[in-house]
Amino acid sequence: QRIGKFGETLWSSLTAKAVKYSAVNLGQGFPDWETPKFIKEETTKEILTGPLSYARPAGDLTLINQLEKIYSKKLNRKIQGKSEILITNGAAGAIFNCFQGFLNEGDEVIIMNPFFGQYSKWVEISGGKPIFFDAKIISGENTATEKYILEEKTLRSVITKKSKMIVLNTPHNPTGKIFSKTELSIIAKVAKEKNLIVISDEVYEYLTYDEQKPHFSIAAFDGMFERTLTVSSASKTFSVTGFKVGWVIGPKSLIEKPYLVSQYSVFCVNTPLQRGIANSLKLAGENGYFEEFRGMVKKKLVLMSDILKDCFGVENVVMPDGGYFIVVNFSKIKFPYDEKSDVSKDFQFIFWLIEKIGVCAIPMNVFYGEKSKDAENYIRLCFTKKDETLKEAGKRLLKLKNHE
Repeated sequence: QRIGKFGETLWSSLTAKAVKYSAVNLGQGFPDWETPKFIKEETTKEILTGPLSYARPAGDLTLINQLEKIYSKKLNRKIQGKSEILITNGAAGAIFNCFQGFLNEGDEVIIMNPFFGQYSKWVEISGGKPIFFDAKIISGENTATEKYILEEKTLRSVITKKSKMIVLNTPHNPTGKIFSKTELSIIAKVAKEKNLIVISDEVYEYLTYDEQKPHFSIAAFDGMFERTLTVSSASKTFSVTGFKVGWVIGPKSLIEKPYLVSQYSVFCVNTPLQRGIANSLKLAGENGYFEEFRGMVKKKLVLMSDILKDCFGVENVVMPDGGYFIVVNFSKIKFPYDEKSDVSKDFQFIFWLIEKIGVCAIPMNVFYGEKSKDAENYIRLCFTKKDETLKEAGKRLLKLKNHE
C-alpha cells in the first residue's frame, strides 16, 4: 500500500514526452558532457587491477579513509571513518536508508517547501509522515538565497510531539539557494531544543558561485554533529551520475541504523567504483579540479541566465548561488492556459513548452508538498549541459518573444 499509491515519476513521463517531441531536455539534473579523463582512468585502473569481489558492507576502506580526511577538515573534528562513515548507493540511497532506519509508523519529518520531490516519497515509503512548511518568498529579490527565506516562527509552527527529523538541503534543489549561517543556526537551535535529527543533503557542496555566500555544513555547528547525518556523493561533483556512489557522515549512534538497512538490502556498494572515486577525490584535491569545475559550471550559468533573461525578462530570472538549476517566472508569456482545468498552470505551461517550443523543463509544483500558488508561475531548468545544448535551447526559447 505504501508504494502502490505512487505512479511513474514526473521525470520519467516528461523525458518520454521530450523524446516524442524532440525537445531539448533541461528538466533532469544531469550533465551531458564527458566525465573528466582522470576519473575514468582511476576507475578503469581499479577495474583492471581488482579486487572485484564484495566490498566491506559499510564501505571500502580506500574511500572511507579519503572521506575521513576530507570531512575531518570540513567539520572541524576528527572523523572516525570505520564507525562514522557509510558508503551508499548514491545520495538517494543514503537518505532513503536514514528514513528506513529511523522512522516508525506516523513519525513526522519536517521539510521546507520547495524541496527535491523524492524526499516526501521516501518518508512515506518508510512509514513516516512528511510535514511541510513554506519558505518565505521575498518579492523583488532575484537571487535564490535572498528570495527564499527560512523563518524560525514558520518552522516552529509545524513541529509536534511526533516530529523526529528535519531535512535540510544546501546548496538547494530546486532553487539554488545557499542557507545562511543565520538560517542554519535557527535549524540547529530548534533541532537541539526539540531533540530532532537533521538530514543534511549537501550533494552540491562544491558548486557555489558567489564568494560572499559560501556553503556551510550544519554538522560543524556547536552541538550538531551528534544529531546530524551529512549526505553527499560523487555524482554531481564528478559528473558521474551513473556511478551511484554516495555517503553519509555522522556519529556512530546514528550511522548504525542506516548501515543495518544497507546491509540487509543491497549489502554493499560497487568495489572498483568506490576505489576509483577515492583516488579521484585525492587527485582532485591536488590538481585544482574543484576550482576548475566550479568555474566551468559558472560560465554555463552565465550563458543560460543571459538566454533566460532575454526570453523571460531580467526581473523574472531567479539567479542561483549554487547547484545545477535555475528558476524562472513565466507569467509574462501568453499561452493557452485553461483556468478551469484541474491541471496547475505551471504543468500546463510545461506541456505547451515541450510541444510548441521544443524545450523541456520542470514545473515548480513538483517541488511542493501540495499544489501551491507560490509555484504556479515558476519552472526549473537545468543549466549543467554542453554549450551547444544550451544554445540550441536558447534558439528555441526565442520563439517565446512571439507570445509576450
